[in-house]
Amino acid sequence: MRLIPKPKEIKAAMRSETKRFDELSVADQSAFNDAVLKWETPMYIHKHKPWWWVLAALLLVSGLVIYGLLANAWTFSVAVVVFAGVYYYFQHQESPILDIVFSSVGVKVGQKVYPYNMFKTFWVDYAPPHIQDLHLVPSNNYKYELTIHLNGQDPAQLKAALQQFLPEWIDRKKTITESIIHITGL
Repeated sequence: MRLIPKPKEIKAAMRSETKRFDELSVADQSAFNDAVLKWETPMYIHKHKPWWWVLAALLLVSGLVIYGLLANAWTFSVAVVVFAGVYYYFQHQESPILDIVFSSVGVKVGQKVYPYNMFKTFWVDYAPPHIQDLHLVPSNNYKYELTIHLNGQDPAQLKAALQQFLPEWIDRKKTITESIIHITGL
């Protein structure tokens, strides 16, 4: 009995059923013309970092670089600098705007289409003005939750529309990791 899946099985499971919108047939594309809900949202939300956050990040990066150099692990120092540079780069890029469309057949996020059978449930994390997110929980354990920013969309209307296709996970709370990520602004 094999309990650990093979790498090929994992890759196939991660790709399963997600398609690009332009790969769909004309009939399938037309199903998204009759949208249950539709809105636009940025791909990711930039959170303003206060001066003390920037100072703490600079001190942490500097400390890690110095530690790497003193420990004769220059590759660690290079990795820390590259990570900090990539993070800085993406924080100063304008987020692309995505079209979100919920139809009777699935969810279209930008150019990707997800059928409802990919998900086992959904939950809404709503504490305006900072937190307004819809989380779609995949039925496949190899995938991450699909998080969509509501961008002013009415959560009651969203829940009513989605409950036709998916059950709501009512008592879902944030994990410790999710709370730390939110508190630190990452």
